[in-house]
Amino acid sequence: VEVRIEEAMASYTLAQASKTAELVVIGARGRNAPLSARALGGTALGVIAHAHGPVAVIHDQAVGTPSGPVVVGVDDGPQAEGAFRYAATEALSRGAGLHAVHAVDVAMWTLGLDHGGIDFTEVVSAIEAHMREMVGGWAAEFPGLEVEVKVTPDRPASALIGASDGASLVVVGARGLGGFAGLVLGSTSRAVVRESFAPVIVVRGE
Repeated sequence: VEVRIEEAMASYTLAQASKTAELVVIGARGRNAPLSARALGGTALGVIAHAHGPVAVIHDQAVGTPSGPVVVGVDDGPQAEGAFRYAATEALSRGAGLHAVHAVDVAMWTLGLDHGGIDFTEVVSAIEAHMREMVGGWAAEFPGLEVEVKVTPDRPASALIGASDGASLVVVGARGLGGFAGLVLGSTSRAVVRESFAPVIVVRGE
């Protein structure tokens, strides 16, 4: 263990340290904190936005289940493959299974609008088939990894937060190059980091 004391802004110091670190770990207040304090603080958000590598966020209640699976959010975004690869490596190192979760937000489909006769059951089935094919291609590079693909009609954040209950780790992707420009932490990733029952690692697409 090496202890360093630096006279600088915490988020900047940790973001700079991430240039040579395998992982940066930071704490954040979780679901049991008052609503006024539950949102990600400036330090945690700053580190996530400007780090040059993966960042683990652990709040007061996000202890995880050591024997549980690793959960990863997947979609068609450019960050999904990188998140999957990171999660797969973590799952193998832990001897755990990997749950790849994709949510189909059906909220707009239930507003009583005229959908032109579209059968959304078939739409969800088609999406599920596509996700299984996509994830299957990635998983082929990780022999011995047990992968379960879960496609659920839900909001992405709700689906991942629900899947985090009983998980050992949750991995989400974010867009961006790091450094001064920072990355884009979408509303889904932000909600998962704040509300997850397990520790969360935020990774970039690459």
